[in-house]
Amino acid sequence: MFINDFFGFTTDDWEWSTGRISNGRMPFYARELQKELQKRADEGQPMLEDDGSYMQLGASYQVNYDNATENQN
Repeated sequence: MFINDFFGFTTDDWEWSTGRISNGRMPFYARELQKELQKRADEGQPMLEDDGSYMQLGASYQVNYDNATENQN
């Protein structure tokens, strides 16, 4: 899983009661992930979901894939 690898998380870290990922830190993780996804898109190496679509985050953390599309043409 890309997110776990990127942040060094384990599956257990996602357990709200015992894991190290807290609700209060989610905006930080979302911003860091958005930066990485945007960097990869701008470099022409976008992250893809299993179905082949671009990996995308919630509305507040959208990744712009225009450069990825241009770099692939």
